[in-house]
Amino acid sequence: MKIVRKRLKQIIKEEVARAQLQEGEQKWEMLDKIVQALGPEQALQEIVKAMSDYEAISNLQHVLDMHDVPDDSFSDDDMYDSEDYDEYIRELTETKNEKKRKL
Repeated sequence: MKIVRKRLKQIIKEEVARAQLQEGEQKWEMLDKIVQALGPEQALQEIVKAMSDYEAISNLQHVLDMHDVPDDSFSDDDMYDSEDYDEYIRELTETKNEKKRKL
C-alpha cells in the first residue's frame, strides 16, 4: 500500500499531537502521585529543590507574572545574575558531554 506525501504528513502531525497529549497527561499523573505521597507543601518544596536556581527563579517569576502577583523581593537584574547563568550553561554542557561519553 502506497501512502501519498500529504497523508504521511497528516499521520505524523496526528502522532506528534498524540504524543504531546500523553506527555501532558503523564506530567499530571506524576504530580498527583508526588502530592499523594508527600503532601502538597512537601511536594512543592521537592519540585523547586529539583530545579536549578535559574530554572526555579524563571518558573516562579512566570507564575507571579501570570497571576499579577507583585514581587518586590528582587529586581530583574538579580533574576538573571550572570554567575547563575554561567552555572546553568556549565550544567547543560556537562550533561551533553556525559551523554556523548555514554554513546
